[in-house]
Amino acid sequence: MGLKAKRELNSDLNLTPFIDLLSTLVCFLLISAVWIQVASMDLKQSHGTDSGAPKETAALDVVLGEPGSATVILKKGSKTLNRTQLKEASNKELVTALQKTVVGLKNLPAMKNSNIESVLVAPHAKVIHGDMVSVLDGFRLNGIMNIGVKPSAGEK
Repeated sequence: MGLKAKRELNSDLNLTPFIDLLSTLVCFLLISAVWIQVASMDLKQSHGTDSGAPKETAALDVVLGEPGSATVILKKGSKTLNRTQLKEASNKELVTALQKTVVGLKNLPAMKNSNIESVLVAPHAKVIHGDMVSVLDGFRLNGIMNIGVKPSAGEK
């Protein structure tokens, strides 16, 4: 009569590798989201199309040279008010000297009824990233929030 015996189909799936992969992806997502928050630094654009500073306010141009040296240029509008050369033994001393220079520039007679609104930093190609971040933090400590970074100033 030829009735075929029905075989039972085993449809059990091994979900363990899928769960392992899914948990790894969720962990990666959570860790990368935390690192993005920790590693972020809020900066406003100080020059360019969406300029945060009006044209007649005072601005600083800072050229970071060889490690331990910098040139600070104070501008009001298109006029250069002051140019200061700094040369320190270490980058930590340079950050302190930059902070003192900013305080001194704020007290100049030409800065009466004005405030330094923005800073544009141009690092030399040999400047270490951590040192540049320390300089940017120093400006933030002095109340300057409009900070920009130009591409490398090259081999000067």
